Amino acid sequence: MKRSFKKITALLCAAALYLPLTAAVALAAPVVYLCDVSMDGTIGAEDARLALRMAVGLDEYTVAHQKAADADGDNKVTPADARLILRVSVGLERIEIRKLSLSDEDFGTYVHPNTEKGQEPIKTENRVPSQDEFPLPSVPMPVASSQSGTFTMTSYGWGDGVGMSQYGAAEMARRGYTYEQILRYYYTGTELVKADSYPEYTFRIDDYYDTEKLIACMVNAEIYGIVDGNPAAHKEVLKAQAVVLFTLLKYHDFYTRSVYEIGAVKGSYSTLPQIIKDAVHEVMGEYIAQTSDPEKKAISALFFATCALRTASAKDVWGYDYPYLQAVNSPGDVDGYLFSNTFTISRSRMREMIMDYDSSIRLSSDPSEWVKILAHSASIDDKRGYVTKVQVGDRVMDGYTFCSDVIGDYFWTSDLMGCSTAFYLTYTP
Repeated sequence: MKRSFKKITALLCAAALYLPLTAAVALAAPVVYLCDVSMDGTIGAEDARLALRMAVGLDEYTVAHQKAADADGDNKVTPADARLILRVSVGLERIEIRKLSLSDEDFGTYVHPNTEKGQEPIKTENRVPSQDEFPLPSVPMPVASSQSGTFTMTSYGWGDGVGMSQYGAAEMARRGYTYEQILRYYYTGTELVKADSYPEYTFRIDDYYDTEKLIACMVNAEIYGIVDGNPAAHKEVLKAQAVVLFTLLKYHDFYTRSVYEIGAVKGSYSTLPQIIKDAVHEVMGEYIAQTSDPEKKAISALFFATCALRTASAKDVWGYDYPYLQAVNSPGDVDGYLFSNTFTISRSRMREMIMDYDSSIRLSSDPSEWVKILAHSASIDDKRGYVTKVQVGDRVMDGYTFCSDVIGDYFWTSDLMGCSTAFYLTYTP
């Protein structure tokens, strides 16, 4: 039973503004009272539930929520607070339900839960950016080839589009966002955790390498070339990439057999720019985990160069869902390397590729009916996005299968390698 403030004390006459546990406050701090953890203007079982989740380390929360949940006033949140809040809500106990003195900083400062494994949580004052901060630009429709009997295919983005966009991360850093904000934005519902230890050496493809030096050389290969000369922006995006790479190494238990499992390497550590060495050293041991994961396992922190304005969810591309790999607006990608690439495929070549994939596919006499996009993620507009369903002749498949298996030999040439499943296709009779 939820009890209103009027029934608890006549002094409480104003309802607090609603604020979910993971929301950010950009305006003046609302009026909040002790025990109202959900900040919805009432005290009840939901507040006790939230306090208990905070106490046992299941939720990330702000300092404001921590103060609201500290019912017994001992400056920490424990199961005893949750019990007390529940007793207050049903009238079994009385305490002073006072107005809390909170600042805007209290609402923007997040406290990450401790874990049973003894990993040190990272306290951050960085709110997770809102997608509204990155409105999507308009992208002109592609122009079909004037050559008769050809398919015109325009691909958007460079890479699979799942996870962190490197061009988007660089743009966020240029706008003043920190590496923590960048990572928590691109990987939904996550936090940064400090590993209590990690191997000094990592196996990569054919040999063991110093872990920190290996990550620095990968940062040099993967992202250093796309950031501008702004030192502050430089360092934040380099840190973000370093944490992503450490997370992937941890995800693979510091043993990788292929460059595709984690990333490329460029240069020798001794000749790297000092800013790369400093950035990597400052975040060594930090990795990304789901906030809701009590074991704080490293996630599969995928990344790519540019996306089709919005990133793709894992489900968009591969058909299976990861809660931390969801679609988000990405700034700066439209200006990224090979954001769009248009090429033509002859009618005879398209037929040949389809038949090579599966000779049992039946094609009509009208080539314009051979390939039809049935569904996409609408990451660009209502006509374009990551293709989730495409009909090829009398066969229906996902966009990833079409790009990688049907036209893979053509699509993944040396010039086009890295193009995404966000594509638009037309036929010129």
